[in-house]
Amino acid sequence: MKGNRLIFAAAAACVLAAVTVFAAALPPDTHALIATAGPQLAIVTLLSLRTDHADLLRRAGEVRARITEGMAQEEAQRLEETNHSLQHEVNLLRQRLSLIERSSSSLAESKDQESARAKAQSKELERALEEAKEENTKRVAETTQFQQMRKIMQSQSAKIRDLRKRLQKYEPDAVKEDDDDDA
Repeated sequence: MKGNRLIFAAAAACVLAAVTVFAAALPPDTHALIATAGPQLAIVTLLSLRTDHADLLRRAGEVRARITEGMAQEEAQRLEETNHSLQHEVNLLRQRLSLIERSSSSLAESKDQESARAKAQSKELERALEEAKEENTKRVAETTQFQQMRKIMQSQSAKIRDLRKRLQKYEPDAVKEDDDDDA
């Protein structure tokens, strides 16, 4: 029995200490009520305060959850708007890219066609130039002045050959020296 009294006294002291700690947080008029009513009222008040405290914590959690949910909804809405605007911008960029690709491919095709045409024209001009050169050479060869010059050159060449033959008869060494000079 003596042990039970000690345990009860220790429990009462703990309850009194807890009441004192919570009482310090209570409004001043509550202190007077606790002092006059005694430990039983203090325990009832303490239990009531614990219940109120737990209820307030629960309500605070609910409020935090609602605030967090509201912020999350606002954030989700803002992100959705940002996503929508970015998708719109991506679509515009895709359209521009497609347009650029089409124009660049048509430009490349036209450049290829233009290059092929330029090459064909170049070959045609080269052929025409060769024909013009041949025709010009024929025309020059057909002129009387050119034919007369050719005859003169041929007769001069024939004279030089005759003179060499004659010179060889009389001075064979001189003809060899002239042949060496020509080479």
